[in-house]
Amino acid sequence: MSCVYPYPKIVWHVHFGKLAAKEKTSFLYLLPVRRLRGVIAVSEPLAEWVTKRLFVPSRKVWYIPNFVAANTESGAAGLPGQPGSRIVCVANLRPQKDHTNLLRAMRAVLEEIPAAHLILLGDAKDPVYRDRILGEMTKDGLEGHVTWLGPRSDVSAILKGCDIGVLGSNSEGLPLALIEYGMAGLAAVSTRVGQCEEVLDNGKAGLLVERSEPHLLGKAMLSLLKSSKLRTDLGQRLLARVREMYSKEAIIQKFCDVYDQVLEGEFEVKAKR
Repeated sequence: MSCVYPYPKIVWHVHFGKLAAKEKTSFLYLLPVRRLRGVIAVSEPLAEWVTKRLFVPSRKVWYIPNFVAANTESGAAGLPGQPGSRIVCVANLRPQKDHTNLLRAMRAVLEEIPAAHLILLGDAKDPVYRDRILGEMTKDGLEGHVTWLGPRSDVSAILKGCDIGVLGSNSEGLPLALIEYGMAGLAAVSTRVGQCEEVLDNGKAGLLVERSEPHLLGKAMLSLLKSSKLRTDLGQRLLARVREMYSKEAIIQKFCDVYDQVLEGEFEVKAKR
């Protein structure tokens, strides 16, 4: 504890995104935060939760996202679908990720590009939602065009074998999936939720559509499948943005800057939000 000699300066790292949705504040958090010299949150909503719910002065709160390591794996073998038509979604099967929206968009894609194939990556801890999504995958001609690979340890290798990264969520914080797509050089399509706009540079480094609008999501996916040049251009822009903003080197430097400020007792100059 910071109240015991030699009074270490403590910085709390907040990673649990669900805290940002809590309207009531636990005294278990309120009491110890009074002794903190700073708080680092991995998303903007968490940073706001710390200032508004825990009453930590904003000058002591920094938003620093998680980083994704550079993609050094070779491509995975035996992926379903054909090169040039593989769409991948890295998202655990849970309601916030709105796979139903994505599957409906996929139906529209298949009407124009029958060879398109959607690969889903992620865990499924909600059996009710999992069964509903697996059921949707067998309807209206989707069978044979959508594959759920479950949780995988070789995500970066799989991404190298895909052509488009997509996220159709109805709610997000800072989605690591988009950063992973960028590290793999994939062109990305995402709903305009959470900090997706931030990662995709307000549409300059990827396509953004409104949530719960499968026809718009499908249209964006089609535009990328139909144009290898657009895929390449957006993939390179996202790769450059991720390297600049979310790479290991960039994030570690931000941490060092915060620690230097805490050690020097300087809170007036804030890290960039």
